[in-house]
Amino acid sequence: MKQKDYHLTYCSNVHPGEDWATTFSQLQQHVLPLKERLAPAAPFGIGLRLSAKTAGELLENESLKRFQKWLEQHDLYVFTMNGFPYGAFHDTHVKEKVHEPDWSTEERLKYSKDLIHILGRLLPSEMRSGSISTSPVSYRYAEKNMQNDANIRKKVAENFATVVMELVKLKNETGKELHLDLEPEPDGMVESSAEAVEFFEFLKEEVGALLQEKLDINSEKSQEILLNHLRVCFDVCHSALLYEDPSEVMANFRKAGVKVGKIQISSALKVSILSEEKERKILKDRLQAFADPVYLHQVSGALPDGSFERYRDLPSALKKLPETKATEWRIHFHVPVFAAEYDGISSTRQQIEKVLSLPNLHEITSHLEIETYTWEVLPEKFKTSLTESIAQEYQWVQKNL
Repeated sequence: MKQKDYHLTYCSNVHPGEDWATTFSQLQQHVLPLKERLAPAAPFGIGLRLSAKTAGELLENESLKRFQKWLEQHDLYVFTMNGFPYGAFHDTHVKEKVHEPDWSTEERLKYSKDLIHILGRLLPSEMRSGSISTSPVSYRYAEKNMQNDANIRKKVAENFATVVMELVKLKNETGKELHLDLEPEPDGMVESSAEAVEFFEFLKEEVGALLQEKLDINSEKSQEILLNHLRVCFDVCHSALLYEDPSEVMANFRKAGVKVGKIQISSALKVSILSEEKERKILKDRLQAFADPVYLHQVSGALPDGSFERYRDLPSALKKLPETKATEWRIHFHVPVFAAEYDGISSTRQQIEKVLSLPNLHEITSHLEIETYTWEVLPEKFKTSLTESIAQEYQWVQKNL
């Protein structure tokens, strides 16, 4: 939905569905009541998440044309897509598999190209810009990744160059400028804003050279094209886990010429760690409810000397809770943005408030996407109606924007 200078939506990865029939049914069930409640007389945007299988199905037969007709019929539009999770994202052991296949593979390349073709068709003619978020290249602890394999680095560069050329072709044919937005993620190969800037230097050098050759352009033009079509998806939860300051992050991106394609509005768990053994046991019991077997819940802790401790998942962190020297933990668990605390456990919602109050936010990006996808794995006492919960998230963001 249009909100001031922004297009505001929620990410449909909250809904289960790994085939088009199920995905479309979920959209019909949840999006229509939300539109009626939040924007009955105005266009309502959808942040569309499709698995690779679903994207392939949507491009077959007349499915995409029928979906377009449904969108028009109900005054809905798609301006952004989530192309990070490739496969199943609900009711299964996702964990580190969310990074598979990585950006060195043909599977990730084909999936991303499918999403480009879909958004190229769905983006309204009056909108010239559309965004697709994607994986931060690979899992940091994968056996093989860019950090230790030159052949993988070469393949990653080739795949990103192919995507950019696909986006250039689409722009030349339709006038629509889509961008693929790399999403830094805890324990991704690119996890911090500093690493994102560093990775874009790699892209400028390696992908830039490939674009010069394939498009027969000079270095300046290749960098202009690259930085228009490859951007960053800034996830507030992920940044909060790394204790980053949003103003500094945006200043660093701007200095490096890196554009923000969209901002994902999300909140992490935050807990203060007291010294008393009894209090730590109570905290451990409370946090145990959030240690689900579906998603990775990385933990970062602030130590008294200003350094940080890191854990790859909440269960391993909980084993160290009795002895940790940390005074605070932040936990990668996308909790609802409208709530400041959960039974004595607080959140990083203040980070969202800082982002939404940036004086130049409208210059950074116009694409805002609420991304709370953990409703299914929230402890039972925090669960409410999904439609009601998503509506509350919209209302909170609108109030603070």
